[in-house]
Amino acid sequence: MTRFSDERYDVIVVGAGPAGSSCAALLARGGLRVVLLDKAQFPREKICGDCINPKCWPLFELLGVAATLRAHNLHVLDSFRVTSSAGVELRGTIAWDDRSPFFSIKRSALDTLLLENASDSGVTIHEKTTVIDVWRNNSRDMVIRASGENGIFEVTSNIIVGADGRNSVIAKKLFQKVGVSQRQYGAHGSLQKERRVGVQWHSHHQPQSGSGVELFLFESGYCGIVNVGDQAANIAMVTTPDHALLGKQNFSRFLEETLYSNPAARERFSSLVPMGELSTAFPIHPRFHRGRKQGVFLVGDACQTVEPFTGEGVFFAMQGGALVAQRILGSHTHRASFFPGRVRRPFWANRLSSPLLSHRHTANALVSFASRFPSLIPLVVRGIIR
Repeated sequence: MTRFSDERYDVIVVGAGPAGSSCAALLARGGLRVVLLDKAQFPREKICGDCINPKCWPLFELLGVAATLRAHNLHVLDSFRVTSSAGVELRGTIAWDDRSPFFSIKRSALDTLLLENASDSGVTIHEKTTVIDVWRNNSRDMVIRASGENGIFEVTSNIIVGADGRNSVIAKKLFQKVGVSQRQYGAHGSLQKERRVGVQWHSHHQPQSGSGVELFLFESGYCGIVNVGDQAANIAMVTTPDHALLGKQNFSRFLEETLYSNPAARERFSSLVPMGELSTAFPIHPRFHRGRKQGVFLVGDACQTVEPFTGEGVFFAMQGGALVAQRILGSHTHRASFFPGRVRRPFWANRLSSPLLSHRHTANALVSFASRFPSLIPLVVRGIIR
């Protein structure tokens, strides 16, 4: 086996999504020598609803990418509609301003922009690189052995940031228990949280969706549809493992048994043919990776996943990356805080949506209730968006 580039860094970051790229960029700008490893080659597709919460804009400003994004001809979102499996509709508007809109963008484009920003900030980047093992050596340093395009190599540091997603290799290697199990719901009209899978694909632009977000509830989960420009739409679904597998084997039947089991979805979106392969993610339920080790930090989905229904995942990933960077820089340089504004925790709607959406009867009842009290809708929207 070829060995190359065995080096020591101040910080090793594993995972080049929004959490890892944000953390690495800020660390490098703070004067630290940082290496960033990711198993993919960018641009790469990432399962996501492709909706970016306005809460992200202060972080985009902090990273120095806000102006680039604003020049990207963003697809701004100004409304939403939720339709229960019983056909009850819940509509609302999304307030925004020119400087910090709620918008949609393919994660392949956003994540590549953030990774390029990390590179411009001085981060050493290894794409198409898989972590093989992690351990602490006799000098009490952390060592990562990885396989890249040019062979096997090792990098050493006394700090590792695991930003490698909900199935984090860093969490699995360094902590015995990586996921806090959440209670499963019974079989009567429910979808067990431990058995929910994300399914996502891009289709052609959907004129009927316009500048809004469409959400549909059905027996085995829910689905969101949003345009990500004038050429494509994102379809992101949470359903069962069996249906996720069916989607890759028989797409027409998959649609019939999931999204099109909601008559309103079939009527409004009759053609959702994938432009490429379907992507899947498991598990999809919110969970928290417990564990503390000196010099090891988990950020993004590697630390805590959030219910995708509220579209706050990218924000919490970037916020977590910025907070960890601030903590590491503080221990090295004692520099002042650079984090903008207050730290935001998952909004109560995010915490509640997972158990509610896991039980279809409860989810339908909630939509029906909210439709009778429209004055409550702006309050919930403001809590999620701001």
